[in-house]
Amino acid sequence: KEATTGNSVSRHKGKPNEITLRDLSKYFDQPSQIACKELGVCGTTLKKIARRHGLRCWPYRRQTTTRIVHPSRPTSVHSLLNPS
Repeated sequence: KEATTGNSVSRHKGKPNEITLRDLSKYFDQPSQIACKELGVCGTTLKKIARRHGLRCWPYRRQTTTRIVHPSRPTSVHSLLNPS
Protein backbone atom coordinates (compact mmCIF):
# COMPACT_ATOMS: atom_id res chain seq x y z
CA LYS A 1 0.00 0.00 0.00
CA GLU A 2 1.04 3.55 -0.55
CA ALA A 3 -0.44 6.36 1.46
CA THR A 4 0.13 10.01 0.75
CA THR A 5 1.11 12.08 3.78
CA GLY A 6 1.59 15.73 2.97
CA ASN A 7 4.05 16.11 0.10
CA SER A 8 5.74 12.75 0.63
CA VAL A 9 4.69 9.18 0.00
CA SER A 10 4.91 6.58 2.74
CA ARG A 11 5.48 3.08 1.40
CA HIS A 12 5.16 1.41 4.80
CA LYS A 13 1.55 2.03 5.73
CA GLY A 14 0.41 -1.10 7.50
CA LYS A 15 3.75 -2.92 7.06
CA PRO A 16 5.95 -2.10 10.06
CA ASN A 17 8.09 -5.23 9.53
CA GLU A 18 9.41 -3.72 6.31
CA ILE A 19 10.74 -0.52 7.92
CA THR A 20 14.54 -0.62 7.95
CA LEU A 21 17.10 1.33 9.94
CA ARG A 22 17.83 3.28 6.76
CA ASP A 23 14.14 4.25 6.55
CA LEU A 24 14.17 5.34 10.19
CA SER A 25 17.40 7.31 9.80
CA LYS A 26 15.71 9.70 7.36
CA TYR A 27 13.71 11.03 10.32
CA PHE A 28 16.37 11.11 13.06
CA ASP A 29 16.52 14.92 12.80
CA GLN A 30 12.78 15.21 13.49
CA PRO A 31 10.50 14.47 16.46
CA SER A 32 9.14 10.92 16.63
CA GLN A 33 5.58 12.16 16.03
CA ILE A 34 6.57 13.41 12.58
CA ALA A 35 8.39 10.14 11.82
CA CYS A 36 5.24 8.22 12.81
CA LYS A 37 3.08 10.28 10.51
CA GLU A 38 5.48 9.97 7.57
CA LEU A 39 6.01 6.21 8.04
CA GLY A 40 2.32 5.54 8.64
CA VAL A 41 2.70 3.88 12.05
CA CYS A 42 1.70 4.78 15.60
CA GLY A 43 4.16 5.84 18.31
CA THR A 44 4.22 2.44 20.01
CA THR A 45 5.00 0.70 16.73
CA LEU A 46 7.75 3.19 15.94
CA LYS A 47 9.35 2.53 19.35
CA LYS A 48 9.20 -1.24 18.79
CA ILE A 49 10.77 -0.91 15.35
CA ALA A 50 13.49 1.41 16.68
CA ARG A 51 14.32 -0.98 19.53
CA ARG A 52 14.37 -3.93 17.13
CA HIS A 53 17.07 -2.04 15.21
CA GLY A 54 19.07 -1.39 18.40
CA LEU A 55 18.05 2.20 19.19
CA ARG A 56 17.58 2.88 22.90
CA CYS A 57 15.72 6.15 22.36
CA TRP A 58 14.58 8.31 19.46
CA PRO A 59 17.70 10.20 18.23
CA TYR A 60 16.01 13.60 17.84
CA ARG A 61 15.25 13.76 21.55
CA ARG A 62 18.74 12.55 22.43
CA GLN A 63 20.38 15.11 20.12
CA THR A 64 18.28 17.94 21.56
CA THR A 65 19.13 16.96 25.14
CA THR A 66 22.83 16.60 24.33
CA ARG A 67 22.90 20.03 22.69
CA ILE A 68 21.40 21.59 25.83
CA VAL A 69 23.68 19.77 28.29
CA HIS A 70 26.84 19.66 26.12
CA PRO A 71 26.55 22.33 23.40
CA SER A 72 29.97 21.58 21.88
CA ARG A 73 29.61 17.78 21.91
CA PRO A 74 28.32 16.22 18.67
CA THR A 75 25.86 13.34 18.86
CA SER A 76 25.98 10.58 16.29
CA VAL A 77 23.73 7.64 15.54
CA HIS A 78 26.73 5.41 16.33
CA SER A 79 26.74 6.64 19.94
CA LEU A 80 23.05 5.74 20.25
CA LEU A 81 23.63 2.21 18.98
CA ASN A 82 26.90 1.61 20.88
CA PRO A 83 26.98 3.52 24.17
CA SER A 84 30.43 4.10 25.64
